[in-house]
Amino acid sequence: MEHLEITRAKVHLQKENPFFSYLIMNLNIIKTEDIPSCAVDNKGNLYYNPKWVKEMDIAELKGVLAHEVMHLVLEHLERGRNKEHEIYNIATDLVINCILINNSFKLPKGLIPYNNSFEFKDEKGMVLFEIEDLDKKSADEVYNEIIKHQKKKEKDSIGTNGKSRFDEHKYGNGKKKANGNGKDERKEQAELKKKWKKVFGEASVYAKQQGKLPVGIDRLIDIVLNEKISWKSLLYKYITNELPFDYTYCLDENTKIKTPRGECKIKNLKQGRYVLGYKNNKIVYSKIKSKFTSQIKEKYIIETIKGNKIVCSGTHRILTKRGYVRASELNKKDIIFGVEKLK
Repeated sequence: MEHLEITRAKVHLQKENPFFSYLIMNLNIIKTEDIPSCAVDNKGNLYYNPKWVKEMDIAELKGVLAHEVMHLVLEHLERGRNKEHEIYNIATDLVINCILINNSFKLPKGLIPYNNSFEFKDEKGMVLFEIEDLDKKSADEVYNEIIKHQKKKEKDSIGTNGKSRFDEHKYGNGKKKANGNGKDERKEQAELKKKWKKVFGEASVYAKQQGKLPVGIDRLIDIVLNEKISWKSLLYKYITNELPFDYTYCLDENTKIKTPRGECKIKNLKQGRYVLGYKNNKIVYSKIKSKFTSQIKEKYIIETIKGNKIVCSGTHRILTKRGYVRASELNKKDIIFGVEKLK
């Protein structure tokens, strides 16, 4: 049975915020004492501990209900399956809480952005890094930023300065197996995804008709309903999975390449131009057949005794006396071959 205070919160939302009210009406709300606060799963079940609910006022409950349903709308529980859950949970909460704060919701104490930003601090209150423009970013983008800033020695703590999340996220495993209803779990997830897309679309129209579409939801409409996909991600996936050669190695865009007309930054090279290359133990001019942009997770800077520098990915192959060696496997004893000019 639903807690009386939750029912009251839903009634208040129906009058004040038709968008979130419409979404929340599609939640299956379940009372339980197995969790300390509340939790949501990817099937649309919202679990709550009645003792925890009793400690909150109506304004906070409205914020909690809106927060939980947005995890479903934005598919966080599906998108985060193969990510580091602790960090992805923080990223999703920051993005959702930013939307809610910008729409004047009150939330329990926790990861609350200020001016669309959040500072990650250590135990002494020193700022480690800051994530800005949360109102313009997806949870995946915030997740990647946190991973980028996170130091390896701080693996157990990413600096939330004692601020914790107020809810739990129950991720599905996404495996192809029958659930209790005899359905393939992946098929069920596809159906749930379709359902929440439909609900999101209906809620948006319902709120627009009343002139009460929340701040920031317009930006999400295209993302949720049209599922815009990064062409760079698709290209990288094609290159690394389909082509018969290993094209995952790459150089920094500002690397200077030798050409018949002198040195040229790699980002300025065009298809059809000639560059110096190495083939069959000979230095030759090679014609550029194609060019693409890749995304490097980790850069290596190689500096020679003469002061020359190469900035590249760890998988980039460097010609040495012992043959081609990946940049990540080079050592100080290696001698690198270079080209001054072609005679």
